[in-house]
Amino acid sequence: MDKTSYLTAGGVRVHRTAEPFDPDLLDELTARVQDRRGGVLSSGMEYPGRYSRWHMAYVDPPVEIVARGRTVSARALNSRGLVLLPVLAAALATAGSTAVGTGRHEDGYVEVTIAESDEVCTEEQRSKRPTVFTAIRAITAVFAAADDPNLGLYGAFGYDLAFQFEPVRPRLARDPARRDLVLHLPDQLHVLDRKREIATRLSYEFETSAGSTAGITRGRLEPAGARGGNAPVPPDPEPGSYARVVELARQKFARGDLFEVVPGHTFHAPCPAPAAFF
Repeated sequence: MDKTSYLTAGGVRVHRTAEPFDPDLLDELTARVQDRRGGVLSSGMEYPGRYSRWHMAYVDPPVEIVARGRTVSARALNSRGLVLLPVLAAALATAGSTAVGTGRHEDGYVEVTIAESDEVCTEEQRSKRPTVFTAIRAITAVFAAADDPNLGLYGAFGYDLAFQFEPVRPRLARDPARRDLVLHLPDQLHVLDRKREIATRLSYEFETSAGSTAGITRGRLEPAGARGGNAPVPPDPEPGSYARVVELARQKFARGDLFEVVPGHTFHAPCPAPAAFF
């Protein structure tokens, strides 16, 4: 067992414990994330800057970050998350000092809205315009630490995030409950190095202005004041449903309505995309 302590760029004291675990546990974690918050990321190849050979899994993270349109929220999912929430709230407020319209702060929950910008910029600089990623960058800056390449935000990104950068007027109404971005900050990661066949469990304790997570049980029990719970898992797709989607897409291609499409089914989180690391 290896214990490390370090200070992040935003002043958060992190205590990390690294210990081996049985790789068979990854199958159990994969099953648990079917009806609990968590994630499993796996890659069988390595390419610098894009792919890595790691298999990573986590379950029951302490906090969740969600974006709907230009509104970003951070929510504590358990008592451990309440310790981290003041740090997240301060980071969001920093993003809001230049680009946030209205904000709301409740027990276990904080949100800000990123205002539209009329700034004119070059093509290569458009991703730096005020968007929900302004808030995400503020959070990653607070937790940044050169001593730990694994601590980070993990989750999924939806296609509508492209509208943050392009002035496209949607033709179809969006479900108000739809989430464009869902990210978690895990406090325990199971990491398997496929090349070296080394399995390491990384457990984190955090010290912030709200106290320490040390001694607080990990789990998915949500504190009073936290919003909502785990959404029910959607049923398995009906036989033939994918073929019907493909046939509908072919008709739209023939009419010229589509140029490219990724057929899939509706999930409660947007389609997976690479995780954002600190």
